[in-house]
Amino acid sequence: MLDTSLILPLMKIGSPGGKTESPANLGKLITEPWLGELHIAHVFDLEDRFQYVTTDDCARLGIKPDELPHLRVHNLMHRRGKPRIVQGTHRIGFLLGGDLEASLLLVDALWDQIEPQIPGELIAAVPARDMLMVTGSQVEGGVEALVQNADQVWEDMKQRQDERLKLTRSLLVRRDGKWRLKQ
Repeated sequence: MLDTSLILPLMKIGSPGGKTESPANLGKLITEPWLGELHIAHVFDLEDRFQYVTTDDCARLGIKPDELPHLRVHNLMHRRGKPRIVQGTHRIGFLLGGDLEASLLLVDALWDQIEPQIPGELIAAVPARDMLMVTGSQVEGGVEALVQNADQVWEDMKQRQDERLKLTRSLLVRRDGKWRLKQ
């Protein structure tokens, strides 16, 4: 049985025009543009797969689409728990056990805790849905390490001919409590 406690955010690359259509009998998928080509889709976290949330699902569950941003972050932290942090030489990585690591960018409380511990502004790379790496703007070699790791992830996906999880090579910077594209 689908219920609101199963709704999670899933980072995706947006389609042209930022709209994603589902089959006519399912209603419209609920996605929103986030940063650059990154979009947020809403999915039900089922045992063996994700199922996209549609406008019809929201109507059946008695929720408005504008309630999803709060709900998705709350559910992500409660359903998946705390991410495991992996320390690297010039960066840290986050593990959440699947395709949702990039979605951790939406959890402001996490970044409010991490930010004071990293020198400079937070810089993030999300080359794939299952990969989130962060460094500080004042960490020597940090940005270069993110770029190199992201390039390697993309090359590995290309060689495996499996780009389902591919997101972006763009770096993000956290300023004034919000993620932005790094210029």
